Amino acid sequence: MYKLHRLSCLWVAKCFKLELDFGAGILVIPESVFLEKYDYNSQNTSVRLRCYNGSVIKPSGEFCVHVEHQGNIYNICRFVIVKNGSVPLLGRDLIKLLNLKKDFSEAVNSVSVYDNDKKNTTDLNNLLEKYKSLFDNK
Repeated sequence: MYKLHRLSCLWVAKCFKLELDFGAGILVIPESVFLEKYDYNSQNTSVRLRCYNGSVIKPSGEFCVHVEHQGNIYNICRFVIVKNGSVPLLGRDLIKLLNLKKDFSEAVNSVSVYDNDKKNTTDLNNLLEKYKSLFDNK
């Protein structure tokens, strides 16, 4: 499971909050935030985003900015713009660049523990068999 945490950053003199998303590989910004915060045109992008459920999102564009964080300036960080996003996501690329290696244990939204012993597998198989009509894609 990935962790989420909020972080304030200064992006080309536009300050807004982002969610750190260790499950996202790249910076993602909703089109509504882009239109509100930036008054320049985006570029076409060949980037495609694959969701956990396997669906693919085609971003509407991308743009590059200089990022300032805690007094350091990072040149040309790429955002991709998505039409129906809800909050800007700070992906692994910039998390690594900004060296954000702190303890986010207080920010964990979800933790899943998987026990691979035979009993749990048998229980799961029994449930799947009992309720198979729920999983037949009809």
